[in-house]
Amino acid sequence: MKHRDLTKLQIRAEISLMMQKFNSLDEMSREQQLKYISKLNSISNKDYVVEILAKELRKVNYQKGQIISSFLQEFATLEQVQDILWSYIKSPEASDELKDLAGITLKNLGDNTDPEEFLNYLEDPKSIVDKETRKLLEIASMNPEAQIDFLDFLFSLPETEQFNLVKSLHEDYSGEYIVNVIAPALESRQACHMDEYLIEILGESRSIKAVPILQDIINFYNDEKLKKKAKISLNMLKLAGIDIENPQVFDKNHDITKVSDIYECHLTIPDGMGNQAVIASRIKPNGDILMMNIIINDVHGILDCFGFYGISKDDFKRIIERFQEKTTRFLVVPEYTRYILEEAEKINKVNNLPVPYEYVAWKIIIKDIQPINYDREEMTREWADRLFLEESKALHKFPDFDAWFFEDDDHGAIKDNIEKIVNKITEKKEFYLKNPNKLTEQIEHEITELIPSVFDFSVRKMYKKRLQNTAILFNITELPHFRNIVASLAWAIAPESTFDIINNSFVRKIVKKTILEGLIRHEYNLYNQEQQKLNPWNQRKAGKEASIDSGDSKKQSIAELIEVLCTHDTNNTENSRA
Repeated sequence: MKHRDLTKLQIRAEISLMMQKFNSLDEMSREQQLKYISKLNSISNKDYVVEILAKELRKVNYQKGQIISSFLQEFATLEQVQDILWSYIKSPEASDELKDLAGITLKNLGDNTDPEEFLNYLEDPKSIVDKETRKLLEIASMNPEAQIDFLDFLFSLPETEQFNLVKSLHEDYSGEYIVNVIAPALESRQACHMDEYLIEILGESRSIKAVPILQDIINFYNDEKLKKKAKISLNMLKLAGIDIENPQVFDKNHDITKVSDIYECHLTIPDGMGNQAVIASRIKPNGDILMMNIIINDVHGILDCFGFYGISKDDFKRIIERFQEKTTRFLVVPEYTRYILEEAEKINKVNNLPVPYEYVAWKIIIKDIQPINYDREEMTREWADRLFLEESKALHKFPDFDAWFFEDDDHGAIKDNIEKIVNKITEKKEFYLKNPNKLTEQIEHEITELIPSVFDFSVRKMYKKRLQNTAILFNITELPHFRNIVASLAWAIAPESTFDIINNSFVRKIVKKTILEGLIRHEYNLYNQEQQKLNPWNQRKAGKEASIDSGDSKKQSIAELIEVLCTHDTNNTENSRA
């Protein structure tokens, strides 16, 4: 960055011009903020920049003061602004709003003064505390990050304090604000000790936002007592004039969906565990982007979620480029994004699994997308053809499919069979090193033996769904050939299918990778055991000061055999991608 050596007069003029532009904006985008920060950062005399910004703080209204406060936090040290900001706090002539801004800035720069001391300087401390709480609740209603911060704080408290805080909020603030805290707390199962009380609050809220979670409790919870209370609360809302039959009206009138449009949605190919990464985003008129990042699983539903509120397009682009770097990412239509997220969420609900409250806060950004039902059975039936099964190897042009294999704890047949295979090839280690083709033949035999055990009814049902979802993803992204191959595999692997999958190259590849990964885990565990034996502390503990004979470990090692198999597997993979 090129630094500018400006005079003090020039610095004052530049900041004055910047303040005039602030006044002409209803809302400053993150991109605009970064632009101003970069411009101020290019000025060599940072001390004077900080001095002028601190003086400007007392001249502006609270909204613009928040921007200046954020700039001070960007450029200033606590030592630079401590005196002037405390002078505002202690001044009888300064407004409570100015003192509040000064206090926030000091706290974020590291001032550890007791908050009680700060409150002593306010003319109406209760009003400021109430205002800050109301502001936090207002922001939480339109900013998922703020909502999550509030929930993080709530769940960090002891259970008694959690109850006291919710009770206080219920008494002092309207239903619309309180529901933003209550609904995620219920849906995420993070505050089960308060479930009955939270359901009662929702019934008194007079808010349409309360309807979906109450309906979910009735439809999915196993606790009959909670279901009964949810029905009572739902009836209370109905008596209050809330249209409980049409809660989606709220989704289109939410503060977020009203002021932003859907932007880009991205999705990865499922990995071998059934995990997919999803990005959904919206853009505001000022260019700010809201985005959520979700990990979903086709067995366990929503696993994790985080998001960013008000980032620039450049920041969004950088995040997208780093998004699941080792996987294949597709730009997808918003309708499919909503469909696959709601399908994942339904898995959580049907199986009584908690939904992460971060997702509950962020999911509003997809709620005004027109819902479309993707009928997996009907769509994939149309694309499937036995002839495409002969081209299964082509799928490995996508490296994602190389990660489709089973871990030890994914299926009961894996661990025992891997141990048996290790014992077999260890006994004939020297023979296989001299005859690598025989080792390959032995592994192919083990694959044939293992497929019927691993691909039982439940696994075939799971893989059918996983492949169907992948086929729909390929269809949406206009890859018809790969779509047809995957749809055909879904048909072949389905538990109701009579097709013999033992000789299918895709299925054999999965089981071969499973065996290879199992052998690598065995070797890794062997190495760790050897290192533990050689550790001087462990030797002393065992009373063995003499050196350890590692001959047995070398005999048990299958590292050379693994290298033979990996070389063979790599050559085959490269040929399939050629």
